[in-house]
This record gives sequence, C-alpha cells and structure tokens, in this order.
Amino acid sequence: MELVYKNAPPVDWLDRQALADNPITMAARNRRKIVIERLVRLIQQHDSVGNVTLLGIGAGPGRLLQTAMSETKIAPSRMTAYLIDLDEDACPFSQELAANLGLLDRIRFIKGDARRVRDSLPDIGVNIAKLVGIIEYLDDTQLIELLNEVRTVMVPGGSLVTHGFVDKYGTGRFFSRVFGLRHHQRNAEYLSSILIKCGFRVIECEYELTGIHPIITAARVD
Repeated sequence: MELVYKNAPPVDWLDRQALADNPITMAARNRRKIVIERLVRLIQQHDSVGNVTLLGIGAGPGRLLQTAMSETKIAPSRMTAYLIDLDEDACPFSQELAANLGLLDRIRFIKGDARRVRDSLPDIGVNIAKLVGIIEYLDDTQLIELLNEVRTVMVPGGSLVTHGFVDKYGTGRFFSRVFGLRHHQRNAEYLSSILIKCGFRVIECEYELTGIHPIITAARVD
C-alpha cells in the first residue's frame, strides 16, 4: 500500500498491474486524499473540546493518521495516535515516519489483535477511529465483530472514518487470483446499514472519483 500511495514506478509487467494500470490502485490514491482531509477536519473539531486521541486499526505504519496530524497545525502535544497491527514489522517504519513529521512521542505502535482492542487499550477513550484498508478483507460477521469492539473504546460522539468497496470494473478477480486479496463488496447503503446496526450514525458519505470506494464518516451513538 505504501508503494501504491507513493505511485512508485513499477519494475515489471506484474508490478505495473498491481501499482498503476488498474482502477483499484487509482481508487486507493483517491481514497487517501479524501480520508486525510476528513481526518484533518475531525481532529480540528475534537481539538476544540480537549486533547485528541486517535486509533488506527490494521494501520501498518499509520501514514494516513500521521499525515493528518502533521497537517492540522495543532500542537502535537494535544494529539496521541495508537496504531494497532498484527505485523510488528510496521513499527520501525512507523517510527521513522513519525520522527520525520515531528510526531515521534505522539505515536504509540501496538502489536495486537484488532478484535481485542479493549485489551490493548484498557484505559483509553478514542475520539477518532480509522478503519481504512482493512474492512474490505473482512466478511460481514468479522466486520460487525470489529465495529462492536472498536465502539467500546470510543467516547460518546466519537468519530469513525471507514469505506466500502464496489468492484465497478471487475478487477477484484485479478487481485484475488494473482495476489490472494479477496475483497468483500459493500456499497454506501449496505455499509451504512451495518454501521447503524453496530451503534453508529452516518454523518457523511462520498464516493471517490472512480466510484469504487464510498468513504463514510460516522459517529458513535449511545
């Protein structure tokens, strides 16, 4: 995903298919821009009532959260981000990125299971949670389990940014066969219904330019 976001030059034909010549990677880059803009706005909104705690699930190095934090113009001391991922190999890269952005002491990388968020963050109240680049690989049962778990660590009125997946161009089969990435399709209406079932209220929904990802901001309701 880092190579996709950077629009890195491909090294061979297969690499080109993965990084450049398909709508899914174009959609991911479009999604990145919209998600960062949303996060910046949400950080600014929550900062008006106190320090902001952010959570990234399956976050890898946390590039989207860290970029948003660096673009808010808010003092880093007023923000803390927790990045949970099963792959601890993402930690060194996350720390390098945080150091470059002046956020090293504001980022907490946690190796853990997203389905047990409360175990990883027993005393934390999250203002903004980000589920980007993960839920399209979960079936409905897994997604509902994850959303219910994330909700337990969010403060009342806390914000959630996530997205669906619509295989408009039929490229999902290629990614499944060649890279073993199986996407679960959810359009805006269907994903919204799941969010509502899990105790969230949909605030904003926008499809990025390719029409593959509906990007949704929701709020926890009591």
